[in-house]
Amino acid sequence: MVQGHAAKGHPDEHSHPLSHGGATRAGSKYPLYRYLLLFCLFSSVLPFIVINTITYVITRGVIKEKSFNQLVSIRDIKKTEVEDYFFERRADAFQLTNNSVFKSVARAYSEAFNKGGLNGAAYEDVDRKYGGILVSFAEAYKYYDVMIMDMNGDIIASARGRPELGKNVLEKPFAGTPLEKAFVSGKTGIDILDMRWYALGGHPAMFMSAPITKNIADTTVAVIVFHMDNRKINDIMTQRSGLAKTGESYLVGQDFLLRSDSRFIKGPSVLKTEADTSAVREALAGNISTGIIRDYRDIKVLSAFAPLNVSYSVRWALVVEMDKREALTMESSTKEQFLYIYASLVLAWLIVILVFHQLMAGKLLKQERHD
Repeated sequence: MVQGHAAKGHPDEHSHPLSHGGATRAGSKYPLYRYLLLFCLFSSVLPFIVINTITYVITRGVIKEKSFNQLVSIRDIKKTEVEDYFFERRADAFQLTNNSVFKSVARAYSEAFNKGGLNGAAYEDVDRKYGGILVSFAEAYKYYDVMIMDMNGDIIASARGRPELGKNVLEKPFAGTPLEKAFVSGKTGIDILDMRWYALGGHPAMFMSAPITKNIADTTVAVIVFHMDNRKINDIMTQRSGLAKTGESYLVGQDFLLRSDSRFIKGPSVLKTEADTSAVREALAGNISTGIIRDYRDIKVLSAFAPLNVSYSVRWALVVEMDKREALTMESSTKEQFLYIYASLVLAWLIVILVFHQLMAGKLLKQERHD
């Protein structure tokens, strides 16, 4: 009886439709199709995201490199132009001081001035004969003035006949001015002085000076001083071809004051505006490089900089910059495009997953009801 009861109960247990199949469906919290969905998602979307992210990073680097290359090209061109300008000025001084005719002119002026000063008959005769040489030279080579000084510091000749004529640069009001420093420096060789404020003229001034000797090996008998025209330098630096809307190039001295005008400041900014930035400091230290920095306006810019050696004792920083926002506009646009693509792809896949999920869920529900 016991055995028969056990045998009778055994088939009833296996014949119950939910005894195993129901338990299997109840325990399957993550059906196979969900794994398939996740596999499809990651196998297609993830590689796309990885590849496009790498592409974006490379593109971003190319865009930034292109922007820097443009600034570097402009920097190198302007550096060459300014250096050529100063080289030509030194060549002017060398040419004039080694010209035998000009040596004779300088000696004639010195002798006539020592005899009776500016009002003496000898001086008037010399000035009438040779004055045109200085005037022609100053006009041809675009100098404010060309002056001859004797070894006592007296200005004995001037192309422009300015108020300095006849005065002594070692005495007030010229003592301590750039003009006096040019005279002292010019006794020993050709030299270009840094741009300084010239109070007597009421403007920034640069002077170049050179010794005048009787012959090549003789001692100095006079000094010639060239009052240089700063406008040429300013014209080179303020020419903005290739610099778009926010780009500019400028020069900075060792005192961190501008040596050329800023396009962002109304009115003259030479020797008035300070530009103490990391790019300027690097350039003054002799380094040539690029970087993203904050400029003298405290705005983030792409900067290309280099030192510019005016003379053996004068170094300027040459800086070419463009606002980061404008320089990397294409980078921002590219970033927005990639983000749009990512968002569109994720949205599309969510829609596909939702639709597929609804279809599969409906089919499984029908199958379950049928079973």
